[in-house]
Amino acid sequence: MINNIWLSLFLAFIIGITTGIFYFAGLWLTVKRVTKITKPYLLLILSFFIRLSIILPIFYVVFKDNSLNILPCVGGFFLVRFISLNIVSQKPDQQRLEKS
Repeated sequence: MINNIWLSLFLAFIIGITTGIFYFAGLWLTVKRVTKITKPYLLLILSFFIRLSIILPIFYVVFKDNSLNILPCVGGFFLVRFISLNIVSQKPDQQRLEKS
């Protein structure tokens, strides 16, 4: 029984990381394209609802199985958020130094 709980929490964490990667990669792609189109607000709204309509059912399925699973799932999601913010907010000089 204990192994099932830990396995369930671990899988919820992995699912949170995966959904976070999907959500923030989609956000990054949207922001990159927003300057190249004539109606950026449509792209932003459409992208938001597409990303949300995919991750909310995933969070619901994780939460439906065991209510404790939502904590590692959201934790993995926000871990990806903090990592992506760190990557995006680096200055260009720092990025060049890390590549060489």
